[in-house]
Amino acid sequence: VRAILLSGDVFDSDRPLKRDKEFFYDVVKGNPEIDFLYLRGNHDGKESYTEEGLDNLKTFTTEWSGYEYDNVYVCGLELARENATSLYTTLKLDRSKINVVMLHGQVAPTTGADKINVAKLADKNVDYLALGHIHSYSENKLDDRGRYAFSGCLEGRGFDECGEKGFVLLEIDKEINSRFVPFAKRQIREC
Repeated sequence: VRAILLSGDVFDSDRPLKRDKEFFYDVVKGNPEIDFLYLRGNHDGKESYTEEGLDNLKTFTTEWSGYEYDNVYVCGLELARENATSLYTTLKLDRSKINVVMLHGQVAPTTGADKINVAKLADKNVDYLALGHIHSYSENKLDDRGRYAFSGCLEGRGFDECGEKGFVLLEIDKEINSRFVPFAKRQIREC
């Protein structure tokens, strides 16, 4: 694994517990050969990443930015009121690259600070749109070139997070192959 994409909600609150932050940073520090691309979500606040000197913790802002891995370009943007409508016109991707885009929000037919209108991302040279916000896995077609998916959460924590939990593995060579990998040690079911 070269990079782990975290499309938001790494923490459960704007002010995560110290032990939760330490656990996260210890994982990042313990795997210096892996980049952790962390895009804050609605549960991650300004205090989410405060550790300094972690070269393999890559973050995003409210403007498009990205990281290159050979022929793969991974970019992202943290949604806010100021960029909720302009993000669709400001996204510029090189057609010759494999483009992975990270966003956090609910798929919707409209735009807004927590809404992503995937129809407006069609024909923008997106090969894979890695979404965060929904805690269950789902994947759909974006356009003739790309797909979008919510990876869900790694482990269900309550009855609002029933079903299989895990992560999406992207294997990239000349194209992207994605597959959901069940990972959770338990499965929550409602009877």
